[in-house]
Amino acid sequence: MAHIPSILLFLLFSLPPYLSTARVIINDDYSIFEVYTICKQTTDFDFCSQALNSDPRTPTADLVTFSEISLDLASRNATDTSKYISQLLSKATDPVIKEHLSVCSQAYKSAIEEIGEAYKLLQSKSYEALSKEAVAVRAKPVVCENSFKGTQSPLTSKNENLERLAVIVGVIADLLG
Repeated sequence: MAHIPSILLFLLFSLPPYLSTARVIINDDYSIFEVYTICKQTTDFDFCSQALNSDPRTPTADLVTFSEISLDLASRNATDTSKYISQLLSKATDPVIKEHLSVCSQAYKSAIEEIGEAYKLLQSKSYEALSKEAVAVRAKPVVCENSFKGTQSPLTSKNENLERLAVIVGVIADLLG
């Protein structure tokens, strides 16, 4: 009989660590499910999965955190691309290329502003407006790429990446809404 209380004491003191470990495993499985749920609704599952999983917050992320992650990635892409466009503009000698790059410079400045607005919409839980803002951001790299019709764009991969990141933002906003 004395053996049963000692087993109960053992379970009582050893149970919380097991529960916390189980919680972590559940969170990891949940975030994997979330990445799948988000990415299967995008235009490029592999890109989406790689992008979201590149962030250390992913294993414990909920949808709001995934939205923050995707906005962070889009912001970084837009900012880096804007700087790159400025470098290309400073070196360009062809007036036609300069014009194309000027269009892109404006488009990316606008995208950066819209991503800033998207952060505010996320914080205010205005998910429908966030979804619309994602569509607006998605249009900016398209404007840039289309400005190069008839010539080779040096920004194609950067434009495609921002467009795909904006799609991820929109999908998450729709899931939150």
